[in-house]
Amino acid sequence: MKRFIKNNIKLLILLTMVILISVVGATLALTLRFGPTNINIGTANVVVNVRYEKDGQNNDITSITSNGNMIPITLDTSNITNVVNSTNVVKFKFWVSGDSSNPNNSIYDIALNNIIMDCELKNTYVKWVLYKKNTLLSSGNFSPTFDTIPNNRMVLTTTQEDLTTAEDAYLLALYIEDSCSSNNLSNCTSAPDQSSLLGKSFSANIGIDTATKTKKTNTRTTGEAVVCTENNTNVTKPICANNLIYNGSSQSLLNAAVPTGVSVNQSAATNAGEYNITATLSSGYKWSDDDSTEDYVFTCVVGKRSITISTQSQVQGSFVSSPTKVNVTNLVSGHTINSIQLSIISASGGDVIAAGNAIIYDSGSNNVTDNYIINYQSTGKITES
Repeated sequence: MKRFIKNNIKLLILLTMVILISVVGATLALTLRFGPTNINIGTANVVVNVRYEKDGQNNDITSITSNGNMIPITLDTSNITNVVNSTNVVKFKFWVSGDSSNPNNSIYDIALNNIIMDCELKNTYVKWVLYKKNTLLSSGNFSPTFDTIPNNRMVLTTTQEDLTTAEDAYLLALYIEDSCSSNNLSNCTSAPDQSSLLGKSFSANIGIDTATKTKKTNTRTTGEAVVCTENNTNVTKPICANNLIYNGSSQSLLNAAVPTGVSVNQSAATNAGEYNITATLSSGYKWSDDDSTEDYVFTCVVGKRSITISTQSQVQGSFVSSPTKVNVTNLVSGHTINSIQLSIISASGGDVIAAGNAIIYDSGSNNVTDNYIINYQSTGKITES
């Protein structure tokens, strides 16, 4: 399709739509926003107004939310009544008008901009229809061969519409055309298998693009189904490394490198503790164990390092509480006992020296005590000489 617009473009209608295909169809959560704007074209100021539906309290419906199932249907779109009456079609109704101050040759197109969709939805079975004044204006599907435009943009109008002071009513509808004998997509065996639509997403912006020039016909190509072979790629969920123990250095939390098609929010850690990791799939991949594409959240652990601190014997009358008066085993190389509390306690066979409250520093003088499990042993005694 040839782009005819050479002037500034503004989005008058913003539609954010997320499609989550359920077992029996597509569950949609969508938001539709409208608003008037002025668009400067050369020395002319083109005014476009958008009106939208009212709710039961006569309030503007600036957002529309649908959580019902979008079930594949067989639909005669030649009659708008069939679309309006169907509960399995997502519908957006709006009105467009210009201003008397606009140039006489003001024209506009309605387009989908910033299209983001999973590969499986780029299919002849995922369709749209656009009506003007209750009459079918144009229709199409989301196959990549249909209206291929750079920057993920698709013009919906076949020819530019005249922007006049008269108000034009529009209805845009999206639906999935039935190719199955059953509405249950998970049991679909038709070609292409529509169960591949399960769990996929779609988003786009609806925009009105204005210009002041001669109209041009937007040529279209015939849509074809797309085979998303890359989206069948299985990938194994990451697994935590076993028996990680604090060693003063950064360690990989995973037992292997992060697989191709997977990204994680964290893969290494130094300090002891629990780490919540979120593994996210790139487009074109699914988890091999359950065929899902949802983020996988799991927890990896770096265990504390066990050390033993044993007291040394000291001579009565010259007792001191000092890190030099203890022995330490299994301490990370370069780490030291910065301070410790030693005390004399009575025991059978004579007084012994007990230890506690040790503070451990690394080579950078950072307190790393919380990374250790300390076992204190009262091996030192008070001797007379």
